Amino acid sequence: MKLYLDDVEFDIEEALGGVTIGDLMKLKVKTKTDGFLGITVKSIRAGFMRVGQAVQDAEEAGEEFDTLELLGDVEFLQCLQGLIYLVRRKAGEQLEPADAADVAFKSIRFEGLDDEGDGTDDPKAPEPSEPDGNSEPL
Repeated sequence: MKLYLDDVEFDIEEALGGVTIGDLMKLKVKTKTDGFLGITVKSIRAGFMRVGQAVQDAEEAGEEFDTLELLGDVEFLQCLQGLIYLVRRKAGEQLEPADAADVAFKSIRFEGLDDEGDGTDDPKAPEPSEPDGNSEPL
């Protein structure tokens, strides 16, 4: 799956697979608050799975999912911030986790969701379109 920020492409699987321990620690420690334990790869994955389920639920109900709803979802915004930080760090950028929140929502785009799946064994998930549909979980 690809993440685009202002048309700059980042490979999400490559970034999460090659993330350093230092970047993981910095992300968790710098995003921890009194009521939140900090952003982790697990929380990023859970947030995107929750949004994916909401999209699927909307489709099953014959409705279109309104992405503007995500602007009020603090958990999703934290997941997105964490993902942006990790992909940009993997690309060699020098930034702090807080810098990853400084991205305009309209400049964010994802590709490859339909072809690659989300790496889960969800029985409701569509079958991969490629015969070799193997993907490593994030």
